[in-house]
Amino acid sequence: MKTEDSKLYFIPGMRCRCAKLEDAPEMYVLKKKEFTIKTGENKTSMLQGIVCRYLDKNGIFHDEMFSTKDLIQI
Repeated sequence: MKTEDSKLYFIPGMRCRCAKLEDAPEMYVLKKKEFTIKTGENKTSMLQGIVCRYLDKNGIFHDEMFSTKDLIQI
């Protein structure tokens, strides 16, 4: 975890939870997903989201992508 200018950077293996759901399952970060915008000779990478894995109530693993604004660290 790295904080800089009050921003939280999620790294693989970090435990987190969705802040918008009351009964959100505990998840862990798998990776960050980026996309590249190419304008002429310049390439810019932008964050698309954070891919997290969680176990649902039926015992099945799910991988979902979340915005960093929706996640809180545990």
